[in-house]
Amino acid sequence: MTFVVKESKKEARVAVLMYGFLRDYAKTAASFKKVILASQECSLFFFGPDYTYAPDKNFGVGRRDDAGFFIDNPKSKLSKYVKVKKDDFLKTYKDWLVDYQFHSTPQSSFIQQRELLVPETEWLFRLDPARILSMFYNMGGVIDNFFKYTETTGERYDVVLITRSDLAFYNNFSAEVGENEIHIPLGEGFDNNGCKPLGNAPVYYYKNMNTGEYIPGDRTKSFNDQVIVLSYKSAYHLRNLYNKVKACLGRKVPPSPETILYLLSTDANFKVITHPEWNYEIYRAGKKPIENVLSTPDLSKIDPYHPILKKASDLDLAMPDFKVAAPFANAFPNLKPISTTIAPVPGNFSGEFVGLQFDQLSPRLQRILNFQARFMKPNLINKMKHKTDLFFRDAYNPLTKAIKYLYIMESTNKNRNN
Repeated sequence: MTFVVKESKKEARVAVLMYGFLRDYAKTAASFKKVILASQECSLFFFGPDYTYAPDKNFGVGRRDDAGFFIDNPKSKLSKYVKVKKDDFLKTYKDWLVDYQFHSTPQSSFIQQRELLVPETEWLFRLDPARILSMFYNMGGVIDNFFKYTETTGERYDVVLITRSDLAFYNNFSAEVGENEIHIPLGEGFDNNGCKPLGNAPVYYYKNMNTGEYIPGDRTKSFNDQVIVLSYKSAYHLRNLYNKVKACLGRKVPPSPETILYLLSTDANFKVITHPEWNYEIYRAGKKPIENVLSTPDLSKIDPYHPILKKASDLDLAMPDFKVAAPFANAFPNLKPISTTIAPVPGNFSGEFVGLQFDQLSPRLQRILNFQARFMKPNLINKMKHKTDLFFRDAYNPLTKAIKYLYIMESTNKNRNN
């Protein structure tokens, strides 16, 4: 990481402001320290709750309609919290941490605030705005504590980077940072072939005749709330952030973190500068720390004779003991027991292969899955319909594992034809 002060061209002294729940921070600490903290003169500041939670693999799937829109958003459900192991966190970042605060503010307090500000009829995506208030309470807390620290100690910094603890960073984060600029990434994470999708979350239409504020509609603007870089003086505009966010919600700004931050940035006359070269991702439960081309669908195109892509004659995945269950045998009399060799399996059969989505499957396999859905919980039904590759990747039910063979054969044939 090399941030430079645009006006003087000197290497910046950087304050890294980390906020929020300490979930999975240990998984991302190595890259966080190497890419962000160790590459330049940095000090770390932290503000967050003394409790945390760990979302499971289905977090974010929720209950959706056939078009993928949320009916119920799982992020609005109350989580089970556990105490943070503070000593472990402090030990992890001891070489850079200069100021920190753990608070015990309960999530119920944000629910109470939300009830005063945003009626449920004004929620977006069925996402409880209490989560937004919680997020900005923590983000605002670290910003306010940072400026208290500098005012008390006389320490000065050139650049401020605001981020979360559950992000893994890659390669070099660099920029010339000038006054009245706000720098953000353009895109997060990587697709199944390891390519970075470019684009940020959209911000939503808002117009207020009383304040003169305007955000264009039709989702023509976007923003990123996960990594924010700006000068020390510019960061001063974000003091008292929590109260500013509550005021935004009170005057009917759409309850979306990106929309709120975009509006505050335009109110401060910041120039938004995006960086497609900044590579990072949010850590989710189950992600492997190391991946390469061998686990991607692209392998069958660049090296079709690789040992992982064994031919049917070389790979016997016979299941001699598998029989068609009675309900399926009655509903699908033409469904044969799987007892012969299976088509080649791209990627690691234990769970790395990513294949077709539901609407790409054959009508026959769709009927089988729809029949199985009668016996499934709503969250798994939605995962099957809208994240089919993850549904089969995470399969543990014996019946789903059996159907997975049919899924792999269809996906394999599709990859070959492409």
